[in-house]
Amino acid sequence: MLESFVNIHVRSGDLNRVVQSAAKLTHGMSFISPPLNGWITIYDEMVEKEDDLAIEDYARELSNDLQTHMFVFRVVRNQLFIYYLFENGAVIDEFVQNTFFASENDDGAQQLRGTPALIRQYCPIERSLEEVQSALGWAEPTGDGQFATGTLGEERLGRVAELLRIDKARSRIGFHDFLSVREGLSGSDQFIQLGNSSTLRRRPVLNKGRIPPKIPPR
Repeated sequence: MLESFVNIHVRSGDLNRVVQSAAKLTHGMSFISPPLNGWITIYDEMVEKEDDLAIEDYARELSNDLQTHMFVFRVVRNQLFIYYLFENGAVIDEFVQNTFFASENDDGAQQLRGTPALIRQYCPIERSLEEVQSALGWAEPTGDGQFATGTLGEERLGRVAELLRIDKARSRIGFHDFLSVREGLSGSDQFIQLGNSSTLRRRPVLNKGRIPPKIPPR
């Protein structure tokens, strides 16, 4: 498995509609899953190659077109877990977790802690506020009370995915992982492929208004 990957989870049971919307945004190759537990997963080649602004643009446009909510999960070097929550084309919550942010103590860092009360609303099964806080690491001791530092990014992702009933196996891989492990992934023969890698070209960046969290150096 790659240590860095991106995947997108759309709250929808209408595979055809998601495929039609995603086709408008595909600039390389992507794979789209059938619904499972009310979520449709997308692995997109360009999304995984691009920077934060391009990733957000893709998710914003897709969420707006479908008028639904979706999560973008991103793991960087297995140390940093990021999620963005989109609702009808707008980012309404975001979370960044890793050891590099443990000493942050400012308003910007506070905004990247995620919002447990909001995440709770998107859990298909009722969860307590304490369960959501724990999944996000709020209950774990840190140097300054901001971010939990002892949990790897992929492990943190798994806890959040479990809350939302997003399939564990689907949530822990990205586009390039899918290419290599698809034969062992349940239901992978039902995924729909869009585009072709030979058509790969850079996605135009439209998002000029947000400054995404910086990825710390290795």
